[in-house]
Amino acid sequence: MKTKLTFAILSCIIITLLGCAFGRHIPYEKMKVNVNYSGPKSLSLSVLDQREMVVDHSRKPDFVGYTRSGVGIAYPMGTQSGKSFAEIIQKVISESLTNKSFTVNNIPTSFNNSVDEIKNKFLSNSNDRLILIKLNKLHSDYYSVTLFYYDVDLNIYDSNGNILISKNFKKDEKIGGSPWGTGKYKYYSPEYLENEIQSWLNDQQISEKLR
Repeated sequence: MKTKLTFAILSCIIITLLGCAFGRHIPYEKMKVNVNYSGPKSLSLSVLDQREMVVDHSRKPDFVGYTRSGVGIAYPMGTQSGKSFAEIIQKVISESLTNKSFTVNNIPTSFNNSVDEIKNKFLSNSNDRLILIKLNKLHSDYYSVTLFYYDVDLNIYDSNGNILISKNFKKDEKIGGSPWGTGKYKYYSPEYLENEIQSWLNDQQISEKLR
């Protein structure tokens, strides 16, 4: 009887560890964003990852958050494709603006790029506006509840590189229940970020500088 009980306990531990080791990806690539305005302007777009854990190399650029074991051990999670989180967000925003008749030139970035480097690339493109989004914080934490943290600067520059607006968007918010056994966080996390990005772009002060 004791042997069977010990085996059952060990089996539960192994299943738990395997659950933590595999499937730690979230399909943010599926996000779709809709802006509520359109315009003829040509835009340059960059999303710059300045999250502390990426800059100090403790996490890879595809880092999207943590999922925790039953005892609270944190395991890092990544994007489903392995692409950087910033690249995926940039693609989502680019597609949403292109769908509204804007011409969008994507300027790829790395976390070690400077703002001046990005601006210089923009000035060489002769576009009407530069949208530079800086990710200071952006990740989720899945345990007894699902928490989402972000701190994002959205900057818009004119064709001469002068700042038109700089706006900060920041939240620490509960967005769902426990992920254990359901995996629903893989659906409601992208939905949550999708809605937040949409709110940034549709902000009245932001939209006025792009139309």
